[in-house]
Amino acid sequence: MSILEVSFKHRYASGFTLDVDFAIDSKITSIFGSSGSGKTTILAMIAGLRVPEQGTIVLNDRVLFDHSSRINVPIHQRRIGVIFQDHLLFPHLNVENNLLYGFHGGRTASVRSDVERVCDVLEIGHLLGRYPKTLSGGECQRVAIGRTLLSGPEALLMDEPLASLDDRLRDSILKYLDRIIEEWNIPAIFISHNQSLVQRFSSHTIVVDQGRVLSSGLTSSTIEAYGPDIWKSAKGPMNWLKIDSFEKHDGFMFAIVFGQKIQLPGFHDHLGDKMYIQFFANDVVLAKDPLMNISTRNHLHGDVVRFVEQASHVLVGVDIGSIVWAKITLEAKRELNLEIGVPIVLLVKTQALDCVG
Repeated sequence: MSILEVSFKHRYASGFTLDVDFAIDSKITSIFGSSGSGKTTILAMIAGLRVPEQGTIVLNDRVLFDHSSRINVPIHQRRIGVIFQDHLLFPHLNVENNLLYGFHGGRTASVRSDVERVCDVLEIGHLLGRYPKTLSGGECQRVAIGRTLLSGPEALLMDEPLASLDDRLRDSILKYLDRIIEEWNIPAIFISHNQSLVQRFSSHTIVVDQGRVLSSGLTSSTIEAYGPDIWKSAKGPMNWLKIDSFEKHDGFMFAIVFGQKIQLPGFHDHLGDKMYIQFFANDVVLAKDPLMNISTRNHLHGDVVRFVEQASHVLVGVDIGSIVWAKITLEAKRELNLEIGVPIVLLVKTQALDCVG
């Protein structure tokens, strides 16, 4: 049984057409695509902020929209919580009253208990008397998340909720989101154009481009199959590898990934259960044979499985247990005589790696 079933079509005067059909049955799903692909419009139509020309939207077997039957459940009755990039807190209300906004019938013991639970999980109890202008960006976002939870949603829609935060705050908010989804057992749909966030946060991904669904399924398979076709970064797509275990030798930290050892920058004292290595395709150098006496510390072995040519360069997909992308010139591909199935060595500088969790 699917949690959310979406099938609708909408044509705009500009000529852009949104035509999507997908079902969501996982706890955390990302809708991923480049700017202008239609991600935010999909979210707006699910939430009821916009109305499609035709189609249906069903949440937990409850019809929210059906054009043919003239059903269009109002926004406030859909029981969908929306978290935006801009937290949209009321500046004239303190944190406590922002959290309580939307409750009717007084502040009962049950309501107080719910507020206390939200404050405990999001660690915002000490902020209750403060006003939004005195809060940091991360604190504002946590309060906005808490207010959304207290509205009693059946699903969360998050539209680039971390885009305005720096890396440190982004990692912190991700951990809070992990906690609330687990504690409240509530499905979440995460809208993003950020590859590393999608891979870090969601188990399933729907890839959208030019108003249509390119692929839907496990994040690893959809990212590997369609990522390079829509990521136009000068550095190429981000590589994202889950760390299996760690080793420490002579004051250095090493990660074990698919049986291969990778030296990490610095020394990490605090290691979580879910840790990843990320680095750009542009940071990878390819060699046909192992090299000796060079400064690059990390040599990963794999087989070439895919090419994606883009203007003056080519993205080379190498299977080391998961796909790792390298961005090289077309001339380099010819000189290396690269073909599908050819064994290859990937060289990655330690300082190009980022260890996140």
